[in-house]
Amino acid sequence: MAERIRPSADWYRRKVLSKEGEEYLIGVPLDPEMEREAEGAESGSTVFAFGSLLRLERRNSHLTVAELAKAIDVGEAEIRSIEHDPSYRARPRTILGIAKHFDLPPREVMKLAGAAALNDEQFVEKATLFAAHSDDLGNLTKEEKQLLKAFVEYLRESK
Repeated sequence: MAERIRPSADWYRRKVLSKEGEEYLIGVPLDPEMEREAEGAESGSTVFAFGSLLRLERRNSHLTVAELAKAIDVGEAEIRSIEHDPSYRARPRTILGIAKHFDLPPREVMKLAGAAALNDEQFVEKATLFAAHSDDLGNLTKEEKQLLKAFVEYLRESK
């Protein structure tokens, strides 16, 4: 049986750095400083927008937390954490389940949820504006529906 040779960490580092400016869906940060930067303010604002998007999409679809959790096969606590805790990082399987359930582009939702690298200032700005203008009281207002529709269209166009 042939022994499988794995590339070194240095090889991976060179490969990642040669692709600067491109997006990554998974991967370990190169060093702790990069990890702190990845969890910085920009990432926090997009994760907050992800929670707002999920909450508004769920409400717009007239789903309870329990119904959505059952539909995408996750725990109710995870849905609540995504919707209300910007420090919570959803699992990739959950993120993809949400994207599929609401017919959203998976790659853009992964970026929004903080599970993919962000190299797009416009994306961060749009996500931040969306999160800042979303509210979760009662039924969706006409303005919330318009905001949700416009942001979903932006996500679909930016893929």
